[in-house]
Amino acid sequence: MKTATTLLLFLSILHFTNTAQVIEQDSLALVAFYNSTGGPNWNNNSNWLTGQVSTWYGVTVEGGRLIKIMLYSNSLNGTLPNELGLLTKLNTLGISNELGLTGSIPEEIFSVDSLVWFGIGNCALTGKIPNTIGNCTNWFCFKLMWDFVS
Repeated sequence: MKTATTLLLFLSILHFTNTAQVIEQDSLALVAFYNSTGGPNWNNNSNWLTGQVSTWYGVTVEGGRLIKIMLYSNSLNGTLPNELGLLTKLNTLGISNELGLTGSIPEEIFSVDSLVWFGIGNCALTGKIPNTIGNCTNWFCFKLMWDFVS
């Protein structure tokens, strides 16, 4: 009986951890991202705006905070929103093969000092790399390929 109770408790904790909702500022930033990049027309927008944020396609949640956005060849169309700067625990941003993604990289994204992996490639971004990139001091990887950013 004790083993069954322990197992039930473990599974309950595991379920709670995997379905935990993120804080409001993270979900607002993701909704802004979805809206500004044509989310309703993405190739895969599974669970976006309907399920728990932790179940949304292309995102990873840990400890109630959004830590990763990885979207590749998903028909993003629009611009990266300034609200990405609200994702204060984001450590990974990976976006590639999104030729409908235009505009510049918002300077707010580099106000996120937890960012260690930034990879954007084969999009149609333009402009300059924001000076705020100096705020990120823990880089592991910075990739900007096949875009028109200087």
